[in-house]
Amino acid sequence: MKVVTYTHRRWHMVSLYSVMHFIVDFACAFLIFRNIAGTSDGYLCVLLYNFCAFALQMPLGILADKWNRNYLFAIIGCLVVGMAYGLWQVPVAAAVIIGIGNGMFHIGGGFDVLNISEDKSGALGVFVSPGAFGYFCQRVMAVRAGRRRFAHALVNRNKKGETMSRGLFSALALSLALTLVLVVLAHCSNVLYREDRS
Repeated sequence: MKVVTYTHRRWHMVSLYSVMHFIVDFACAFLIFRNIAGTSDGYLCVLLYNFCAFALQMPLGILADKWNRNYLFAIIGCLVVGMAYGLWQVPVAAAVIIGIGNGMFHIGGGFDVLNISEDKSGALGVFVSPGAFGYFCQRVMAVRAGRRRFAHALVNRNKKGETMSRGLFSALALSLALTLVLVVLAHCSNVLYREDRS
């Protein structure tokens, strides 16, 4: 019989949040760089995304401190990132919404990881690094796909105009749904960790 220690539960939660961090950042980079950056408002959209994803973390963090439900902040962030895919044809709105969702996920997940890190930085490093890897993987895919192949893979032209291909949308929706499940599992792991500590 395997004994589960506090350390195992803590790293279980950190691992789950790390996987989610990869998925969320990959999804954000995918929408921004593969679909929005090439539009006529591309520069504005990238600027708005970065502002909402990073500068808004300060007021969102204050709100999260008052609410004190970190895992819910992470869940809502994932939902908001998913909502942005529904607005991909309105680039400015999609960039703002996906930026806010990204910021909310980082605050919720980051706070949970900080809360269980016991004044050490290892857990935070494990949480942060997959997000950067998610951005990197998306950029590598974009470079390899090339402009023409990317356009054919992302957009399916028909008589009604341009729509995101069903396969692509389904894959991203499934990834974000998986992320939500992982957030819930990470929260459950954190609850067990806190109960065992008390």
